[in-house]
Amino acid sequence: MAHTTPGRTTTLLAEAAAVIGVVGLFFLAPVSTSLAVMGGGVFGAGLLVFLVMRHTEKTPEVAPTPATRQVSSTSRPTPRASARPSTATSTRSAGATSDSAAASASDLVTRWDTATTGHDDVLERYAAWELDPEMLLRFPALWDLSLQVNQDFHNAMERATQLRTTTVPGGPSTPHTKAIDDYDTAVNTLTRTWKIAEQNARRTGLDNLSDQLRGDADRALKLIRHADQAATRQEEASYLDQATTLLHRLSDRGIIPPHTRVEVAIEERSVRALESGQ
Repeated sequence: MAHTTPGRTTTLLAEAAAVIGVVGLFFLAPVSTSLAVMGGGVFGAGLLVFLVMRHTEKTPEVAPTPATRQVSSTSRPTPRASARPSTATSTRSAGATSDSAAASASDLVTRWDTATTGHDDVLERYAAWELDPEMLLRFPALWDLSLQVNQDFHNAMERATQLRTTTVPGGPSTPHTKAIDDYDTAVNTLTRTWKIAEQNARRTGLDNLSDQLRGDADRALKLIRHADQAATRQEEASYLDQATTLLHRLSDRGIIPPHTRVEVAIEERSVRALESGQ
């Protein structure tokens, strides 16, 4: 049995109604006017339904346009990305932080080591002046604490010594940033003030001394040189005793510091020479 769609069935009924209306209009008109009018009405209604259905069948279904499909697709809510970081991302972030902290600690330790090396260098150079009679007696301005350049140097040396510790502050793994910064700054100041004081002493020489004090410094240095070339131990001891007397005089006048390493070394050498010469 053939399948008939609802739209097709309605069309057939409309056509049947139109036929019945025509028949009624022609055949019932001679019998009764009212029946003819009724038949005409049925015909008109059937014709109207027929025309409407024909128009509906011919009107094509409008397919959605691309713009309509795009609007439809964009109107769907977009799934929200999870704000929770993945395990891999967290691991990478933690690893990067750890590497950065390790690098920072390494840099701080390097700065500390560099600062201690610079500190030792200044102390060694200063000690060389204290142990060398030539430097002590030819450039006594280095020991004149009334000069501002020397005061600055000694203050810087004291500051650096106070801040220095036997090991890295806080330990190599977790070094203390501020302590290292302070020490590094102090050593830089020490290095700078030492250069200024040393240059001033070399430039000044014996110029600031009176003729008598300049002569004492010059004679003391010559006596020490003679002792180095003495033929006997007794002669050596004699030269050293005279040099010690002049050093004491210069120390009393504030030209050189009291009990310098040079002075102590000369006195000890003189005692050994006397003991050996007896």
